[in-house]
Amino acid sequence: MKKSILILTDLSDNAQHVAEAALLLAGPLQNNLILLNCDELITTVAYYPIVPVMFDTQTWHEDRERSLNLLSEYLQHKFHNLYPHTEGLIIKSIIKEGDLLTSVKDVLKKHPINFIVMGAKSGSSTEHFLFGSETKTIADHVPVPIVFIPENMTGRPIRHITFATNFLTQDIDAIASLLVLRRNLGAILEIVHIRQYGQSDQLKNEKVWKAIDESCKDNPSLVLYHEVYGKEVTSRLQHFASEHDTDLMVLSHEHHSYLYRTFREGIVQKSLYDQKIPLLVIPELNPESHFFGFTSAKPSLIASKLP
Repeated sequence: MKKSILILTDLSDNAQHVAEAALLLAGPLQNNLILLNCDELITTVAYYPIVPVMFDTQTWHEDRERSLNLLSEYLQHKFHNLYPHTEGLIIKSIIKEGDLLTSVKDVLKKHPINFIVMGAKSGSSTEHFLFGSETKTIADHVPVPIVFIPENMTGRPIRHITFATNFLTQDIDAIASLLVLRRNLGAILEIVHIRQYGQSDQLKNEKVWKAIDESCKDNPSLVLYHEVYGKEVTSRLQHFASEHDTDLMVLSHEHHSYLYRTFREGIVQKSLYDQKIPLLVIPELNPESHFFGFTSAKPSLIASKLP
């Protein structure tokens, strides 16, 4: 069955550019789209026998359906302009009432999802976008790669992917999946390790280092490794992304959680207000995972067959 990209849309002014960003993945990966609109306030409207309920649920559904249909039509038109020779795109719309996380999990049970794409809330600062509670809740509890889109990001094809490794064992599967994504998107993959000043030169995880080394050797000029120093991991990543014209920043779930903890603890002092790069968070993979078109049970074998 053909996979889909699940777009979490609030139908705000920011919704269109989030959906456009998902198109830039759907085309090269030949995925369909599912638009999920969820309102957590619907189920909390109280009913009082004497006081008439002012909220009309049927009208709410009709308004949401109308807005989703307009967005679907726009995406279909945009898709055909971007990928005129690609197989037709199927767009499905789903309206849910209640908790966002519960709604997402319900969709995952019924549909094969390759990615989840969601945007920052309107008016939120970039550090809230990267490390906010809603972002972390979705990243912590959903076993699917999630792409977070900054507000008002200028959409462009993904040609440079940056993966920040912390030499955790799970990075082996993450790198294998990114090699497949790199190939499908025709992109360059740059793997970077940020070493903080004063940090001891500890031995890297040998298995992870071997996976990185083999990937670079098998894909010269297309897969690159960088080790750079910086006072703060988060701000150094920002500078690296800017210097290398990164189109997609990638973190493993554990690395994202680490940066979240350091931010909460006040170790990261500088904000990232001008960051306009999509963030992909890869969950910890398991033998049943089927992300980016491969099974993570044999990452080394897959990586060795990539051009």
